[in-house]
Amino acid sequence: MLIALSNIFRDSVRVSDIVARYGGEEFVLLLPETTKENALHLAEFIRKKVSDHPFPGRETQPLGRVTISLGVATFPQDGTDGSSLIERADKALYEAKRTGRNKVC
Repeated sequence: MLIALSNIFRDSVRVSDIVARYGGEEFVLLLPETTKENALHLAEFIRKKVSDHPFPGRETQPLGRVTISLGVATFPQDGTDGSSLIERADKALYEAKRTGRNKVC
């Protein structure tokens, strides 16, 4: 499933963007020169694309589908270095999970 997810992410971004696995089931998408509005729009597009994807075995998942939660942070509004941006995105991710999952914060 992680390979299929990474393919969805990679196929959804520009050539100049970077998709990287950050942890066990976490990914980071680096979107240079992208506004917060556009980053949120892309995150919602990806969230829906994952939810609609026919993953094998998805019927065993809650609601019969695979879902993701996403946290968005942008430079310089949310942080001025990598560490602060990751921290802010992580907080937004956990807010998405805490408030119902399968959403973008």
